Amino acid sequence: MAGLDIAPIVRAQDYTFIKHNEDVKPEVDQSHINIAREQKETLQNSDVVNTSESRWHSGRHDAKEKGSNEYHGDGGKERNKQPDHKKPVEKMVVKGTSSGFDLKI
Repeated sequence: MAGLDIAPIVRAQDYTFIKHNEDVKPEVDQSHINIAREQKETLQNSDVVNTSESRWHSGRHDAKEKGSNEYHGDGGKERNKQPDHKKPVEKMVVKGTSSGFDLKI
């Protein structure tokens, strides 16, 4: 049986450095993404928006402009009126009949 030749790794520090970089890569990528997002937000806050790029077509208006939202109610005209099912029931009273009794002590 042939023996296995075991040779030492001459550049072990290079391999550990590469392994460390592979392990830290997700954190570094996330950091780069956050920095890029913050820079983009900063640029957007300081840029002037062209009228062709504005969002007027989305229906979001200022208070000086009339929007598409309108109230379609009656303005509360019927608010204090009772509904039909809660109105008191009218009763018919026949005159000339008396109900009751007399009591003498």
